[in-house]
Amino acid sequence: GKKLKLQNALKFAAFSVSVLFIAIGLFFQIQLFKVNKDGKNLRNRLSRNYAAVALEKLPEKTTFKQAIKDLGTLHRRDIYIVKADTCTYGV
Repeated sequence: GKKLKLQNALKFAAFSVSVLFIAIGLFFQIQLFKVNKDGKNLRNRLSRNYAAVALEKLPEKTTFKQAIKDLGTLHRRDIYIVKADTCTYGV
């Protein structure tokens, strides 16, 4: 009697813990999918903006850090060109 009740309680506890771990795993897996989706959306937006500014497509292997650095370089170059043009018009 006591041994059978203990075995049934242990089976129930093991099953409950298994279900809990599966639920936790699914929760974190869904969170990772959401983050991945947001990352892809961000890369698509960056690609469009990069193409508009750099007049070329964002290379597939370029990291966010490198793309932003390139855009900063282009921005500084454009400012230098605009300043140079305004200085020569006044002469």
